[in-house]
Amino acid sequence: MDSMARPLARIHADTSWFARAIELQLLYVHTSADLGGTALDVVMAGEYHADNQSLFFRFDDPEASAPVWMDRALRLHAQYAEKRKGLVEAGIAVGDVGPAPQHQPSGLAVFSTLLDRILTALVPPLRGVVLVFSPVRVEENCRLLTELPMMVRTLYPRGVRFVVVERDTRFLAGLPAAIGPETLVCEAPLDPTALAADMAALAGVPAPGAPPAAGPRWQGPGAGPDVVPPPRIGDVPPASDEALLAAGLSPAFIKGGGVRMKELVVAAALQLRAGNPREALRLQSEAATLCESFAMPKLHIVNLMVLASYCQAAQVPGKAVEIYQRALALAEQGGHLDQAAQIELGLGSLDVREGRPAQAITHYRKAGELAEQAKIPSLAIEAWRMAGQLAVDHGSTDGAITAWKRALAVAEPLPPAEVKGTSAAEVARGLAAVLRKNRLHAQADSLEETSCRLEQGLPPGAPVTRA
Repeated sequence: MDSMARPLARIHADTSWFARAIELQLLYVHTSADLGGTALDVVMAGEYHADNQSLFFRFDDPEASAPVWMDRALRLHAQYAEKRKGLVEAGIAVGDVGPAPQHQPSGLAVFSTLLDRILTALVPPLRGVVLVFSPVRVEENCRLLTELPMMVRTLYPRGVRFVVVERDTRFLAGLPAAIGPETLVCEAPLDPTALAADMAALAGVPAPGAPPAAGPRWQGPGAGPDVVPPPRIGDVPPASDEALLAAGLSPAFIKGGGVRMKELVVAAALQLRAGNPREALRLQSEAATLCESFAMPKLHIVNLMVLASYCQAAQVPGKAVEIYQRALALAEQGGHLDQAAQIELGLGSLDVREGRPAQAITHYRKAGELAEQAKIPSLAIEAWRMAGQLAVDHGSTDGAITAWKRALAVAEPLPPAEVKGTSAAEVARGLAAVLRKNRLHAQADSLEETSCRLEQGLPPGAPVTRA
């Protein structure tokens, strides 16, 4: 997979130079979302470079505009405590920085104070800190774009340097110019053409646009025709169809069908990525038909869902609805509630695209109910959020309030850390805005506080930071 190795090697080389060249204040890495997590791991590995004298701290927030400095301060403290334990065991007696900071209105001030305590606690050979920011989602004119230059000017003289990893977008690309010449820019996106060729080779299928193979397959001098070799003495005989069925396996899938299905699915995905939705539709349709013969309903449903999405890409929405309905019937027949919920979401999204908001809301609500029955709270919260958002967008305030209250009811019994990874905070903000518009200010204030608590993963009653 050279298509992935090349940009990762570039990131490794630039991170190594950044570790050595302590005059550099910022390393800005631009890469692709497909490499985001791996690229960040490569950057963090710079901490172990032979010439590095800094501790690396990682902050991969959901978005770049979130006011989460208090949360970052808590994560900074936790990461330092973990690193200190290993360093002390290795004979590097870095100091303690005390208990975790308490929640305060100014999260950025708390973060900066904790950094000072960490820098004071360092002992040779350590003499600095590198803060690595890699938000998953970056918006235009986000907070980091103004906060980081200010932090560099304030903290670099005290031994703090910065790395920013941005995926796909370039909204943070202005940081090097804002900070000055002591920055390093690493451009390491994936080459989509090379990636498609690598994926095709891995799956044993032709790359999109590749010329068809011509002529007979080459054989070495004296090679005879392909034959199946006789079994070796002591070899375990292959399992019979009856034995495979008894073990819950499909003989057709095990004996070559699964490999062929994988080839078709990968080839279809590559064609869609290359901008050939019709060819992708043909290949995925063949994969779904083949999968039907395996008597593996959950896998068949997955293939049908993919096929329906390809129908949308190929501009045949009517066919997409038909396929979604087939998949939904199979999911309901087999009691696969999780898949039924996802299919309802797909039908709702299709209705939105086709200008049918009322039907879409019905599908989203049904998806929420099914996800609750399947005990997948994150999916249920998102389905109810989508139902409420679509309702308020089309003038149904009561419908939005009902859906959003249902979403918050699903979130209420969950652990704070689990709720933090859902869209519950966004639901609370939306509901607060609707209530404030209806002049229910006290309820709106309470919901805005709830939104901050959910977003920061805090338990009920905990003080909320709005820094």
